[in-house]
Amino acid sequence: MSSGCGDVLSLNDLQVAKKHQIFEAEVITGKQGGVAGGADIDYATNQVTGQTQKTLPAVLRDAGFSPASFNFTTGGTLGADDADKAVLWPIEDGGDGNYYVWRGSLPKVIPAASTPLTTGGISDSAWVAFGDITFRAEADKKFKYSVKLSDFTTLQQLADAAVDSILIDRDYNFSNNETVNFGGKTLTIDCKAKFIGDGNLVFTQLGRGSVVVGAYMESVTTPWVIKPWTDDNQWITDPAAIVATLKQSKTDGYQPTVNDYAKFPGIESLLPPEAKDQNISSVLEIRECTGVEIHRASGLMACFLFRGCHFCKMVDADNPSGGKDGVITFENLSGDWGKGNYVIGGRTSYGSVSSAQFLRNNGGFARDGGVIGFTSYRAGESGVKTWQGTVGSTTSRNYNLQFRDSAVLYP
Repeated sequence: MSSGCGDVLSLNDLQVAKKHQIFEAEVITGKQGGVAGGADIDYATNQVTGQTQKTLPAVLRDAGFSPASFNFTTGGTLGADDADKAVLWPIEDGGDGNYYVWRGSLPKVIPAASTPLTTGGISDSAWVAFGDITFRAEADKKFKYSVKLSDFTTLQQLADAAVDSILIDRDYNFSNNETVNFGGKTLTIDCKAKFIGDGNLVFTQLGRGSVVVGAYMESVTTPWVIKPWTDDNQWITDPAAIVATLKQSKTDGYQPTVNDYAKFPGIESLLPPEAKDQNISSVLEIRECTGVEIHRASGLMACFLFRGCHFCKMVDADNPSGGKDGVITFENLSGDWGKGNYVIGGRTSYGSVSSAQFLRNNGGFARDGGVIGFTSYRAGESGVKTWQGTVGSTTSRNYNLQFRDSAVLYP
């Protein structure tokens, strides 16, 4: 390229540079030759390297955005429905050639001869640059996840903005019975961080085919737990010896219940007040949904409740340490009897009641529902339970479910 004589440039250098400039201008503007009057193109080819690259307007469209009909030089207005419009800051007018998307409130007026800096600034809540490398990184994220939690304050805001896939990329502290309505959208919710709270986090109106991947539930409060087993895996049955194991932990035991009072007579009077009537759980509740699955869930004092659900599955639980109730519960005490609900694979540990339990489910002739290939470790009451009798005035009995290839491990 260069002649080697200092900074002297040859004619060939200039020609090659010009070809690169045209290529870069085409990629940025999406116009043939990089000029305003050029034909719209989706791909530009570098005449020197032979590299073919998608133009930014084409990548914008693929990522769910589109170029605005104006730029920062001409000025214009982004309307209330223009959150998907990207505005160009032209190089020929002193800009950087990037497209910018407005993340603030709409409508937004952009005066003529302005810049992103003079019309709100560049930040996550104002103008966001989508040029070349920065745009492609953002576009790649958008192809995989339509939204991510770190861009929002609440889960409901995230749900409202979601299109297909959601990334939980920061810990989220929820309040008891906080409810997130997904509006019937079919979503993949990929959890790379924790949901933290005491009580229930409720997901409702998830569309059929939705999958929650890697949900991690953790209580705020560390409960008092007992562990009626020795270090060499023998049962402890003496009440005083069991109470001697009492400690605060989220990982090594379960909260005592009235069931323990019956199993170990005399233990109730020996337990201190702080260890009685606890109700510490961090619960992900899937409410009144059909065809929703939770995959590879985990957590501490964690519970997973499917309430009023049908054809839902808990798949490959990743050894969550259970809270005060059943670790995995399918409860259909109102409306139609539950059908098609399964626990498939995976393992849970501890929990005060059962590892997996069913209330008012009926799999019908096909025995559509039950537990397959699951392992329960040291549940406080039972590994797998089908309720009998009534809850209030409603029967909790279950019929025609299948239970196979599973193990309940004690002590």
